[in-house]
Amino acid sequence: MNVPFLKRTLLAQAMHYLYKPFFSHDTLKKYRLMMLTGALGIITQPTLAASFPAPGQSVTYTSADNLINGATEAPLILNNEPTPTVLNIDGTELAVQNFVNGTVIQSEGSILNINMLDNLSAINFSNNNITNGNVMFVRNSNVTIGNKAIFTNNTSTDGSSQSVGGVIASFFTTMTIGSEAIFDGNTATGEGSGGIFNFSGSLTLGNNARFTNNSTEQYGGAIYISSAAGPAEVTIGSGAQFLNNRATEYGGAIYNRGSDINFNLDSNTTTLFENNQDEWGKNSIAFGFDAPARVTTQTGLSNDSNTALLDMRDPMRAVNNSDDIIITKNDGGVWALGGTNNLSGSTQFFVNAGTLYLYAQDETLISLGALDSSAAIPEPTMSAGVLNLNSTTGIANFTLASNAALAAGGTNAINLGAGNIVIGDNATIRGGSQSRSLGGSTPRNELGGNTSLTLTSDNNTQLQGLVNLQALEARDAFTLNANLVDAPNAV
Repeated sequence: MNVPFLKRTLLAQAMHYLYKPFFSHDTLKKYRLMMLTGALGIITQPTLAASFPAPGQSVTYTSADNLINGATEAPLILNNEPTPTVLNIDGTELAVQNFVNGTVIQSEGSILNINMLDNLSAINFSNNNITNGNVMFVRNSNVTIGNKAIFTNNTSTDGSSQSVGGVIASFFTTMTIGSEAIFDGNTATGEGSGGIFNFSGSLTLGNNARFTNNSTEQYGGAIYISSAAGPAEVTIGSGAQFLNNRATEYGGAIYNRGSDINFNLDSNTTTLFENNQDEWGKNSIAFGFDAPARVTTQTGLSNDSNTALLDMRDPMRAVNNSDDIIITKNDGGVWALGGTNNLSGSTQFFVNAGTLYLYAQDETLISLGALDSSAAIPEPTMSAGVLNLNSTTGIANFTLASNAALAAGGTNAINLGAGNIVIGDNATIRGGSQSRSLGGSTPRNELGGNTSLTLTSDNNTQLQGLVNLQALEARDAFTLNANLVDAPNAV
């Protein structure tokens, strides 16, 4: 049974601050309403009916919770509208529910701004069961959505070319979504993602985005990005979480088809991929068909990433052996990588700064005590971190740059096949240590203990100066299976 929305009285606002330290925004709202309407016996007012602004117009909702009900209200259709269409939300939550056919918001060649005017404001698209469309379909447009945009339990059922994203289908569009966005429990049965489908456009996500429990019958449980008709880019703010997303085919969390994915990472934040799956098993990012595809980590707006953590417990995978993949680590923090990462295309993997840490088998279970029989809910299992860069169509390269570090948490390997290994001057290769932190928002230390790291190349390995090999335990082992060659930049 749905609890009626409570008009935001002074008492309601006071209760918001009372319970804010204990709950997230969406959970807080549910608990606040339950307590105020139940235990306190306050008389509530029904949700106020609302509607979308007319094309090229502006509307602001304040002071009370409002509902745009698809059973009674028309969708928002913008067609080459020269004036921006603006929806402002001030001190309230606007719900958009119960749309069942077509598209809730459609924009062709227009500008749409959805603004949250304070930190109490939010927009919540939920329980829309769309046939032949999406919650949002935009093409050749410029779309900005403010902080605290919530998309929950929406479905997009196949039946037209627009059924390519459970929530958002974006074509040739520049889209910005603010911080603390939530995409949870959305489903697509068409070609695209359970969350966002970005086709030859630009998508920017603010900090602390959450993609959880989204699914698709095809590609990209949370995000599908394609450059099939022009450049495509996704920039993901620090603190993002991709948890329990599913793709029947490729890309448990993200499917990257010849596009650029940028992770902005800031100190004391964790960007997490865990328990995302596609047809081949655990998967964070799948690369497919168009080239080149890029993943780049970089320092975020704080200009400090030394204690940032990209915690990728699910491995990456190339779908097509002919793909060119370029992976570049530029931030100063730790990229913790688990599972067997099979990147069989012509892959260039650059560790230019910070540390690439390869997880031990089930390391996160051990760290959190989930292997203890007393643990109530065990964490998902995780395989040891392995990089297979075995190109069949070109030369793969793994580069550990000067002053960067490569750390083995357990029994780990990097296999290049016919590729090259380049290790820069003053680079560090070491085992894990129980006294070293992985960083992130809830810091924990490396597993430590005896470790083994094997680097294998059937082609060339260059040591461009002094290499710091650190055995932190008596039985730490490092094995190099490669031909050492003269390095032109050796010192």
